[in-house]
Amino acid sequence: MSISNANIPSRTSDLVAILDATSSEQMFRDARPMKVSSNPAVQYMQNPIETGGVITDHSIILPDIVSVVCIVTNFNYRSLVAQVRAASRSATQFTVQTKSLTYFNMVIEELPIEEDPGAFDSINLTLKFREIQFDTARIQTLPPSAVANPADASTVNRGEQSTTESQGSLAAQAARSIGVIN
Repeated sequence: MSISNANIPSRTSDLVAILDATSSEQMFRDARPMKVSSNPAVQYMQNPIETGGVITDHSIILPDIVSVVCIVTNFNYRSLVAQVRAASRSATQFTVQTKSLTYFNMVIEELPIEEDPGAFDSINLTLKFREIQFDTARIQTLPPSAVANPADASTVNRGEQSTTESQGSLAAQAARSIGVIN
């Protein structure tokens, strides 16, 4: 018994889809998603205390990692793999849409390819996506009037300042401390 294409509802995009982040156009249409796995994680910082216990005082939300296992059949494999590889190397941003969640700001981190002779005319392509987060550095100058000690207000033409007077090299300091030199 065969399944007719007439019974399959037509969609403009798949339930599981890899979309271009800027245009929302579905990418790699000939790589059919077969399995998706993700593991959103939070890392809790642990600090030991004097009693031997451990306290947790804050957490870090780790970047989302999504793996999409695709099958490529009856297609020019080389051109599809070249297209995916180029997107990976140029850090193209994607949106990965799954049944349960949509992941934004994703880039292809790994591209393992499995070619099995038993699979005859198909290859398995696993796309591993990682969420990236951009931040812009904010440089803010401090006006001299806001500095607590007026002597510290200007650093022009002063270079790096030491907090104590130098006692020579560490070797010379060690030799002096054991009485080898004065």
